[in-house]
Amino acid sequence: MTEFLKEISLNIISAGAITAAAIWFLKKYIDRKLESIFKIEVEKKKLDLTIAAKYKEKMIEATSDVLPEIQQVVYRARNLVRDTIESDDHSLAKEFQAYCYHLTENLYKYQLFLPKSTFDLLHTYKKVMQRMVTLFDEAFGTQQEILAHESNTASPSSSSLQHDSILLNKCKDKFKEMDSLYQQITDDLRNLIMNLPKQNKD
Repeated sequence: MTEFLKEISLNIISAGAITAAAIWFLKKYIDRKLESIFKIEVEKKKLDLTIAAKYKEKMIEATSDVLPEIQQVVYRARNLVRDTIESDDHSLAKEFQAYCYHLTENLYKYQLFLPKSTFDLLHTYKKVMQRMVTLFDEAFGTQQEILAHESNTASPSSSSLQHDSILLNKCKDKFKEMDSLYQQITDDLRNLIMNLPKQNKD
């Protein structure tokens, strides 16, 4: 009986030792697995942060280029309208039309870099520019008509803003609207440029 009890005791001790060892190895395995998962998650997080930082840096760089471009377009367009009205020069109207086309083609690219309020102003400015193109076409004829006239005669086209007071006043009214929008857009762009984060030069 004593031997039997001893054998049972040894079996219990052996089973306990085996169980303890199994638990120890399982714990070590789980710890290593969790450590590996944690390291992977940390590296993924670092990579995400690096990508986000690079994206932000590229956006700041692109914005630094685009905002002055927008400012140049709205400034030059406004001045061309003013000078066309004052000089009655259809070649200036033609140049203005090119700026109108440029803004129309690039408007939704600009939207990426502008707050909605500034974009809405620029969108309205574009529509005023398009209206000015129509008015200049009415005053001077389309560019095709001007070229056709000049190819058939040595004299310049007689079409003129100054010869049509109603059309001239429409152009002046549109210019006032355009100039007001220009001032608002310029103020917005100036604030955006001044508040751009400084780029790291290192």
